[in-house]
Amino acid sequence: MTEVSIEKLTKDYGQGPAVNSISIRIAEGEFISLLGPSGCGKTTTLKMIAGFEDATAGAIRFDGRDVVAVPVEKRDIGMVFQNYALFPHMTVEKNLAFGLEMRKLPKDEIRTRIAKVLDMVQLAGYSERYPRQLSGGQQQRVALARALVIEPKILLLDEPLANLDAKLREEMRVFIIDPSLEAAARSLGASKVTSFRRITLPLSLPGIQAGCILVFVLSLSAYVTPSLIGGLRVKTMAVTVVDALIDTFQWPFGSALALMLSVTGAIFVVIFGRLTVMKWKA
Repeated sequence: MTEVSIEKLTKDYGQGPAVNSISIRIAEGEFISLLGPSGCGKTTTLKMIAGFEDATAGAIRFDGRDVVAVPVEKRDIGMVFQNYALFPHMTVEKNLAFGLEMRKLPKDEIRTRIAKVLDMVQLAGYSERYPRQLSGGQQQRVALARALVIEPKILLLDEPLANLDAKLREEMRVFIIDPSLEAAARSLGASKVTSFRRITLPLSLPGIQAGCILVFVLSLSAYVTPSLIGGLRVKTMAVTVVDALIDTFQWPFGSALALMLSVTGAIFVVIFGRLTVMKWKA
């Protein structure tokens, strides 16, 4: 991995700066996101880091070395573009192999890497297809696989999951952020890695209660391995709440159960406290 330091980076196309003196330090192994409205310069910043755009001013340093003058092919960067940027005249396999062949890797290693990454993005069996024979989501997965297969020191992603369905989008987040999560899950006995879930709760009293109970709900349930990484689970009241809130989005039912569990828990604590005090006085 590589530490990235950006110092007063600027890009001006002649009609005002597209990127205006931005400075960022990204530690080795760190995963960050650039957030902002459309047109604020996120893509331009990524392209300057990768070397596809020349900076008007400022410095880009990898492990302390200024790479502003270093050509893109020597920066050891993988990038996924919003528009896929696949070679239309090449098959999926050839698209993935291109970067590896430029690095003059052995053919056996190239085949092994391609098979592994295609399995990761769930496109095993699509290696002989051309981009025109793939859906938009499949093309985006190929673009992601092409960036991952070279095992770059720096991985830049320009909205890489925008065209994926919700389930695959969540699964791919795990692989992008930390591929070791898969190995960790399997070591715990999970047969399949599922996904970490993004939860949005309504800003109401039942919603707030539901959010509170979700903090404790996993410890109230009986798990063989953690549910969020693919483990088996026992159908308890707490798991019913999780199903209602996350899986089926039955907010009234789930929130009511969450509120009931919260009240029950509070009553239990009060009763237990009073019994403890009575026993102590006796």
